[in-house]
Parts: sequence; C-alpha cells; structure tokens
Amino acid sequence: MANHEKAQQETVHLDTMPNVNVGSNTVVDGTAMNDTSPVETVMDDTVKQRRGGRAERKGLRSRVARAARPPRQILDGVLLLDKPVGLSSHDALLRAKGIMRAKKAGHTGTLDPMASGLLPLCFGEATKFSQDLLDADKYYDATMRLGERTDTGDVEGEVIETRPVTCDLAAVDAAIAAFRGEVDQIPPMYSAIKRDGKPLYEYARAGQVLERESRRITIHALERVSDGQLLDDERSVQIRVHCSKGTYIRTLAEDIGEHLGCGAHLTALRRTRVGLLTIDGAFTLAALQERLNEMMSGDGDTDVDSDADVDADVDADVDVDSKADSDVGADADGNANANANPNPSVYVKAADQPRANATALAIPALDPAGLLQPIDSLLSSFPAVDLDADHTRRFLHGQRLRLSEQVSMRWPEGQTAHNPAIAEIGRVRVYSPEHCLLGTATLKGGLLAPERLVGTTTSA
Repeated sequence: MANHEKAQQETVHLDTMPNVNVGSNTVVDGTAMNDTSPVETVMDDTVKQRRGGRAERKGLRSRVARAARPPRQILDGVLLLDKPVGLSSHDALLRAKGIMRAKKAGHTGTLDPMASGLLPLCFGEATKFSQDLLDADKYYDATMRLGERTDTGDVEGEVIETRPVTCDLAAVDAAIAAFRGEVDQIPPMYSAIKRDGKPLYEYARAGQVLERESRRITIHALERVSDGQLLDDERSVQIRVHCSKGTYIRTLAEDIGEHLGCGAHLTALRRTRVGLLTIDGAFTLAALQERLNEMMSGDGDTDVDSDADVDADVDADVDVDSKADSDVGADADGNANANANPNPSVYVKAADQPRANATALAIPALDPAGLLQPIDSLLSSFPAVDLDADHTRRFLHGQRLRLSEQVSMRWPEGQTAHNPAIAEIGRVRVYSPEHCLLGTATLKGGLLAPERLVGTTTSA
C-alpha cells in the first residue's frame, strides 16, 4: 500500500511539472521522450570531456613534435637519385626530401618498386619544368625470363602459364629486331592509366580485365647484351632499351616472349638515363644519409632516421605512374641559410623563421652543394637565348619580345643554328646578361613569347 501511494505521489509530481529538460531527456506532460537517464547523460558528458582532453593533449604533442622538427630549406635544383629495389618512387621522393630538409619536391616519372636506377627529383622552382623530363626518352637495362607468364608481366606477379623454351640466340635476336622502330603497344592492366576516373590497376586487383587501345611508341634502340650461357642456365635474356615516353618495358618483354612462342616476364629493370641525365653521379639514399650523419657526427649523433619525419603534403603538379603507385610531389614549411651556399648554380634562400626550439637546431639541413644539378639541366636539349638587360626586364614582366638576328643564341650539340629573326625554332630557354635562367619561351619568326618563368634566378 505504501509503495502504491509513493508511486501516485511521483506521478502527480511529474504531472504538475511543466515541459522540462532532464539531462538529454525532454519531459512533456510527465512523459519522458527517450530512455536515456540523467545519470547516463552525466556519464556521456564525462566521457566527452575525457576524450576532448585526450584530443587536446594529442594536438599539443603534435605541435611540440612539429616545433622540434629541424627547419626546412628552399632548394631549387635537380637531385639524381639512384632508387633502390623494393621502394616506390613516392616513398623514395619523401625519404630524399626528408633527408634534404627540402620545402618542395617532386619526381619526373615513376619507377616500379621492383625497378632500380635513375629517378630525377625536382626541388623548388625545378618542379615547374618536370613535364619536360616526363616527355624525354628513357634508357633501361632489363632482364626477362622466358617460358613463364605472370599476371602482372613481372616477377612480382603470379605465374599463370608455363611453356617450354626451345629458341636459340639467333631466334631471340630476330624477335628483338622485330620490335625496333615505331610499334603499337597495348598498356598492361597493372598501370595507372585511368578508365572512368579509376586507374586500371584497381580493376586488375578486382579481377577485371578491360579492353585497352594500343598506343604508338618508338623503340629507338633494342639489343641483347647477355650471352647464350644465361639463356641455357636460367632461360633468361638481358636487353638494353632506348625508348620514347609511355613505353612499358614489362609489356615489351611479354611481347618478345609471345613472338618467340614461349612467353616471358620481366625479372629485373634498371633505368640508366632520362633525356640527357644519366645514372653516373647519381646518389643513393644511403649516400645522402651518410652525408647527413657526417654533418651530425660532431654533435655525437651518428644516425638519423629519415623516415621519422615525412610530410605527405601533395604537389599536384607532378603526378605520373607506371604501374600501381600514385606518385606525387610534396611540400612542407622550412628554412635555410642563404649565406652557406657555395654553389651558385643552386639557389638557396631563407624561408619563414622557424619557432625558437633547441631541438630543431639538433638536426641540421643537408648542405646541397655537390648534390643538386641546376634547374636548366632539365632543359639542356633546348636552344638558349641570351637577353640584354632591357629585354630581361620586359621578359620577366611577361611581355612578348621581337628579336633581331643579332640576338645571342647557343645551340645544343648536334643542332643546326638558325636565324632567330625568321626561323620557327620552337621552345627555348632564356637567360639574363648574368647567365641566370629566366625561364622557357617559344621563339617563332623572331617573336619570343614567355612560357614558364623562374621565381628565383639561377646561374647557368
């Protein structure tokens, strides 16, 4: 009886209350609109406060970590990197960028993770001219294994077919000769060519095979460099290739195998040259790390993990892929010492001053002297136009210039000199009286039209 009266009193109490909020519940005419109790609401608020505290502490740690990073420097030039096997071009770029403490960088065409060799990296203003290297011819040393086909066309895929190998060196040489010159090549499914906004390799990973149109490529030179012993012992053949842009060496190996009737796949690939840039003098990541360690040895530190500080900000101006990586450039904030640059062909200037932090000074920026090629190493196949002071000022303002036949020009080796006042010369590189690169332009019928300008002048 007592309990019944108590319940009636509670009911009357709620009936006499106006519409009120109790925690997260709304009581309307004595009826609770949901089942969440005030106690649960208080607990939810406590959890939110704790989570907010953790997020704030995490944000503080991130800010402290950023403040502790060494300052980045603005570098303008080209690093010739010898990419190792097993690393994507994107990861190689980020590691080199981290070691160099560079503010902005991008690469000029990818190499598959299974491939090694020359990967030119553009820093700062050099990224404006990366497309010119993307369009350049490429040179490769490759090894293909006969008698086996894989689903990716290389050693990283699964073997999907095995055939006997009955050919000799004469047959191999004949098959190789059939692919010299202009040929039509069907891009592989494991490539970054997009269909309906999605790269082909995503379709391939889902087990889908799509129709692809063939593309016209040029094999300027193709030769066998291995002997019959390698063919007898390992059923392998080593080839050397000089090809146009857009050539897939994996597909070339497969096509040669089909021509021989036994199939083939690529087992090794090394890029030795891009345009006029060669693997000679290229630096490995280990060599860059060693130079940084030498700089730090006086402080008692002998090793720095270049992976510990990788900024993945994207520079969308550089985006090319050859298989399954979406490789792009990267940006980050940084600083440099403009007075410590003994190489006039590499421009270094101070960026925004970093936060005052003793830890940031513990890891110095890697001195670019002797590491970077000048920006115009990307443009060495273009004729050069040397302007006077007045024309330089007008060119930097984006004005078109009418040149006379007396203008000073320099021609790359092997190119024929023409009268700049009347000839349809095409793309040229332009310099100031101090032999500093101003940018690129088109020169047709004596009219010099600016194309891309360098934001920082670099000596030729």
